[in-house]
Amino acid sequence: MVRKQRNISISGIFLAMLIGYGLPVAQSAEMTPFQVKLVQDQVLPAYWDGQPVDLVNACSQLVATVRTDTTAIDQALRDETGRTLQELVVDGRMQLIRSRFAGPLAVPSEREVLWVLDAILQDHSAVIQKINASPAMQQDRVDSVTSLPDLEDMLWKLHVIGNQILTARQESDQAIASARLSLNRLAAEQADARRQAVAKFEALQPQFDSLEKRSQQQQLRFRIKRIEIAEHLLRSRSSLAEQIEAAWIADSDGPLVAQQLEKIGLEANLPSDEFASSQLRGKVISQVRRIRELAGDERMEKSRLFYDGLHWWLRGRYGAGAYGFGLLKDMRAMTSPEVLFALYMPQEMPIPTAPNESSLPIPEVDRRHHYVWMYEYRRAFRTEGSKSTERTIARQDKRERVQLPRFY
Repeated sequence: MVRKQRNISISGIFLAMLIGYGLPVAQSAEMTPFQVKLVQDQVLPAYWDGQPVDLVNACSQLVATVRTDTTAIDQALRDETGRTLQELVVDGRMQLIRSRFAGPLAVPSEREVLWVLDAILQDHSAVIQKINASPAMQQDRVDSVTSLPDLEDMLWKLHVIGNQILTARQESDQAIASARLSLNRLAAEQADARRQAVAKFEALQPQFDSLEKRSQQQQLRFRIKRIEIAEHLLRSRSSLAEQIEAAWIADSDGPLVAQQLEKIGLEANLPSDEFASSQLRGKVISQVRRIRELAGDERMEKSRLFYDGLHWWLRGRYGAGAYGFGLLKDMRAMTSPEVLFALYMPQEMPIPTAPNESSLPIPEVDRRHHYVWMYEYRRAFRTEGSKSTERTIARQDKRERVQLPRFY
């Protein structure tokens, strides 16, 4: 039975109703009976079922029952999930933000707002640091990378970096808009906390601008070099696999590089001194033309079919949706082609293990539809993964789950 989505609005009025009807608001380090029941009946089932909407709604109710100290609740949740109340709130809301959820959801309390804003800021600072340290962002790597697999690896890393920057910008915009919402209605201390968060988000924007420029520059450099190597491989009569990949580069890199170089004078985020030369654009166009001639029509067609098929196979094998621990997509996929196409892919492409030869198989899900069936009927849970095996408060049976890594 699929759990129905609930529209729960947690506000000052709801808090007053809780107190008015005698539902205790915790002031000590002990959990109240109402809090225990809420954890058992709503928070943990939502967590184990992989339902971020239900988890956020349940956690918001739980936050509303606590004035200051969450120690007892944190300990109970940590024993069962390894996460605190704040971490569950942040995880659930961040997941919905990243999946662009627009349905009914519990209105966050001021404490939840500040939790999420702080989590986003910490995440963005870590992203900036990681991108700056990435080998793909170092200009001297362009000269040291000399093989097509290594170039593909660099370009994939830059693709991930581009998505990280895009995601961070979208999150920043939403965070700033949320922080500025109803500022005049807040107490002075709360309003100041939000203004400080907005100032921190705005201070990160120039860093993301710089990273985006550098990322685009690096992609262009690597693609130009890959075109040169592809032509060389076809001229030197390399292996069939290398020739197929070299032929595909004419389609994947050729038009993209030519278009970027053509617009170079109008692009404000690319350095005109390095890429503005008309000779460079002419050289790239000639190289792409020679690649097509050397590969021939038959090999060009085979390369298209192979890499198109590979692209869709990788999406089906390793792609993850926004719900059900990656097994399910947003319900909007039924009506929106854009949402239907969208997937999260792993940052590092996994190396599969042989079936039945490892207690921690890669990928962790062997036949996706089996797990979806189990998920829908709630008769069983997924096999033990590499991250955690835990036991619930609400039920005595052992619950096992797989925690997918973060996808981009």
